[in-house]
Amino acid sequence: MNLYWIAALIVGSISVASAGIFFGGSGAKRQPLAELGFISVPTRLDPYATQEADGFAVFSFDSTPSSIFLMGSSRPVSEVLAVSVWRPDARAAALKAVTSRAVDRTDQITWTTRGEYRIGVGVHEVNASKHDARIVVREFPDRQLTIGHMSWIKRSLSEARQIELIEASFTSLEQRTPVAEYLLIAADRPRMLTDRHRAALRKLLSVRTVPYKVDGPIVERDGTFYDCYIHSHWGEMITAVHPLGDLPAARSFRELNPATPPDVPNWPFIVTFQWNGTEWAMEGSPELSTRMTAQLSDRHQDRSRAYFYAVASDSPQPTEPSEFRIDVLWRAIPGLNDHFKRGTLIQPLN
Repeated sequence: MNLYWIAALIVGSISVASAGIFFGGSGAKRQPLAELGFISVPTRLDPYATQEADGFAVFSFDSTPSSIFLMGSSRPVSEVLAVSVWRPDARAAALKAVTSRAVDRTDQITWTTRGEYRIGVGVHEVNASKHDARIVVREFPDRQLTIGHMSWIKRSLSEARQIELIEASFTSLEQRTPVAEYLLIAADRPRMLTDRHRAALRKLLSVRTVPYKVDGPIVERDGTFYDCYIHSHWGEMITAVHPLGDLPAARSFRELNPATPPDVPNWPFIVTFQWNGTEWAMEGSPELSTRMTAQLSDRHQDRSRAYFYAVASDSPQPTEPSEFRIDVLWRAIPGLNDHFKRGTLIQPLN
């Protein structure tokens, strides 16, 4: 370990012990910054989603007040700490991203400059609740670092304490990986996560000998159809379509949503095919590929009937949930079939 890293670790250890002095009396907690290292932030702040972009990354921490009077459709945030590292060519983009994250939903901002700090005062509004707020932002060019902080003025820190908080956060940074090296890792993360997700999806499908071959033929396994293709918006994906049965055609149908089994978090989507006078028209979501729609239409023999299918789609994109929807469909099929036969899944509306 070279002298730079030894010094960084010593400074980080000292700063963790003393940072609570500058964090509004709430104490400090050491938080990871992915492969980059660690930073100490006030214990009242919780980690929020990291933004990894081309040439920079933004790590953010915030606080959500517990008052029921602030609750609503949006999560109320009374304080934000945003930390960014950047390549020199992305410095301006990082500053913009950090400022945007710190600003949150603050509007009517008046900006001033005090030395190395940009300070903005405005009105933070969420769920019809308005609060005067202050944003403080500083760049640390020698470390390729930018830090921003926002707090509601009347219930949090003074301007001087916000500046102290930013300085303490900067001092506490324990850098384990050079910025340039970390940003290369971050840039490759979507590919790495996609490859990992695709491998897990392939392994799941192999249990039922379902091939994962993009633009390969639609296959049928145990009565369920599988279509692996490139969606015009979502990209690479695989869709499973399970036939449930048919009912007399009606103006519309209602899903009764019976209770799910313990191992099924929610029922899959259900789509309906009915003859509209010229073709078999599908109602419901998600969207099916043109070739899947054509293949299912070819199965329909009686134009006086409506045909129903349970549908689940998975994609190897890293934003996908950890539990595959097709796996949920598999677990749901016995219950879906039973409820459909008993008339407790779908009801016609005449």
